Parts: sequence; C-alpha cells; structure tokens
Amino acid sequence: MKNLIFGITIITFSLCFISCKKNSSQVSYEDQKSFSLVIEDSILVEYLGVLGVIDFNKENNRYLAKDYNYDGQVFVVFDEQGTVINTFDNRIAGSNAYKGSLYGVGFHLDGYMIASGGGVYYYNEHWEVVDFVPDLNTTDTYYNYWHKLMRVNENGGDSYLFLYRGNEESRSLEGIDVYLASPVFGRFDGEIFDHVFKTPKESIYVDPRYDFNLFVRCFAYSNYSRKFYFAFGSDPNLYRYDLEKDLIYPDTVINMNLEYYGMELSNFAAGRKEVFAGALDSRVVNLLEAEGRVFIAYSSAVDHKKFIGRGFSYDNSPESMEYISQEKKFVFTIFEDGQNKLRDVDIKGKLGMPWYAFDKNTLLFSPWIRDESLNGEVFYKVKVVLDEE
Repeated sequence: MKNLIFGITIITFSLCFISCKKNSSQVSYEDQKSFSLVIEDSILVEYLGVLGVIDFNKENNRYLAKDYNYDGQVFVVFDEQGTVINTFDNRIAGSNAYKGSLYGVGFHLDGYMIASGGGVYYYNEHWEVVDFVPDLNTTDTYYNYWHKLMRVNENGGDSYLFLYRGNEESRSLEGIDVYLASPVFGRFDGEIFDHVFKTPKESIYVDPRYDFNLFVRCFAYSNYSRKFYFAFGSDPNLYRYDLEKDLIYPDTVINMNLEYYGMELSNFAAGRKEVFAGALDSRVVNLLEAEGRVFIAYSSAVDHKKFIGRGFSYDNSPESMEYISQEKKFVFTIFEDGQNKLRDVDIKGKLGMPWYAFDKNTLLFSPWIRDESLNGEVFYKVKVVLDEE
C-alpha cells in the first residue's frame, strides 16, 4: 500500500560533543540544514497483537517481530506484503521451546537464533531446534525491552551480543531496584561469556550524590563503522565503544544536547523519597544505526512546577499519568560523526516507535495511534529526505 502522508520540515541547531580519548576536547559547530520525514509505504501485517520488529533479513525481505502482549514468548515472521510466513509460540513449542528468560532473538542463516537463560538455540526455518549450546553460568534475569541479537563481525569472524543483565550489582531504594555500575551483555562466539561495558567517570550515573534507576534502554551495533552504541533511559549521553580497540570502556561519550530533553536532578538526590518524580523527566526510548547515522527517539520533560501547581503528586495515579502523557512530546533526531546533523522534531501524533533502520535514509516506524478498524498491524516505511535533494 503506497502512502504519501506528511512531511516535516526541520532546521538544525548547534551541538557539542565530548570525546573520551586522552586529548578530549569539547567541540561546537553549526550546521544549518532541513529535512522531511515522508511516509512512502505501509505494511499491513495479517496479525492482531502488539508487534515490534526486532530484526530484518535483507536477503529475503522478511521481518522478525515479537508480540508485546506475550513479551518474549510469541514471534511473528512476515514479508513486505504483510503476509505472515510463520509464528513461534514458546508456551506451546514443546521440545523446541527455549528455557529461561529471553535475552535476544534474530535471523541466522536460513533460520533463527535465540539466546536465553538456558543457552543459545539454533532453529531452522520451521522453528525446530537443530543445535544448542547450554549456558552453564546463567545469572539473575534482567528486564530487556528489545531482545536484540546483534551480529558483530570482527577480524573475519562473527560473534553475537545480547543484553542479559543491566548491572554488576544492585540495591533497593524504597522497594524499587536501582541498578548501579555497568551493564552486562552476553557474547557468544561458540561459547557464552560475559561482556561488561563500563560507564566512564564523566557519567552522572557514577556520581555518589545521586541515585538513578540505571538500566540500558537501547543499544545498537554498527557493522558499517564497527562501533557499538548504547544509551541509558535517563542520561542525555550517547556512549560509543570501539570493540576492536577496547572491549570495556567507551572511546567517545557524545553529549547529545537534545532540544527537548530535561531532567530534574534534585529528585534523584541520594536518600530522596520521591522516586516517581522521574516519570516527568525525559527518556531515551530507542536507538538505531545505519551506515554511520544514529537515530534517537526520546520523550520530552514535563515542567515540575507546573505539575505540582496543578495539584498533582509524585505518584503513579491515573490522573498524574494521564497529565504526563498529554504533556510529553515524542521526539526524533539524527546524529552523524558524533554530531547532531538535523534539529530534533516532535513526531507525536504522527509517527510512533522507530523499529528498524534499513539504511541512512529509510526507517520502519509504527503509527502513533493504532487503527482499530484494520484487521492487522501496520508499519510505515519512512524516508529522511534532505531539502537540497
């Protein structure tokens, strides 16, 4: 189905970034450009649920999605026409079911690969287990929103990265788990081992004056630049790692200078009880990469004084949550070579979550609002079109 629904024109703004190299310096610049986001095509998937695309197979143009109604249990494979090729339901898969919590899933050769608390499972195209590598060092489970399985090509060989713990240690704050220190990924190259990414001293997350709910919200590996990126939910920094040079510490921390980003640090002061105040702050909600471009989606902040002035409290009451939802923007921006090339744009009401980047100019989005009249799930193919093009 072809659609040309809307364009959004945007003008860029200046940005600074911080390098973690020994001779790091802060660089500012101005790069005035504009672009449009244009919906060029849509896919109506013959499936009712809440689908999010995890992977795309470029060889046969097939998508691998999970149904968020059954987080980590039900997968759907569909093509460009929206035809469902097959589904996998771990709850009824019998001997083909994976064990333990899901860490990552993706296409592999003609079939699929799943990394879980039980180990790494190889499946054929019919979701039948054809090989299995057990994980004898299973750790505590950790919530993983994306379940990405990222193929890393280094020195002619492949390995796979997947998030399975967001921390090295944890403690409880007012009944809420607060993750400290570093995220732990699993890495698989025939055997499974921990891959710990350290946060640098510049990160506010290691400042003892604050207690943050530290978890990795989003991450991506670039086979184009051989760089690995991740971002925390409540951190305006983008962390970049060169896996060929240093497997632990980032080579660059990019201060994203997001236009609509805001965070009230006083609400994270150590010992402070108003832990739900963070719901008003910005969140980085997704990170995608293609051909050297990094795409960021995040939510804007809600004015704390305005919130309190309207009689709301720092809690999760329906009234408070509804107000926060109404006030927040949903924002999309682009980085290239560590710089914000194009100004942030509010896509709320037009586009929803960006799920996949096909190339530096083409992405897959969900719609902002699901059309209940349709007998299926819709995804949009969206072009980033520079005005001078």
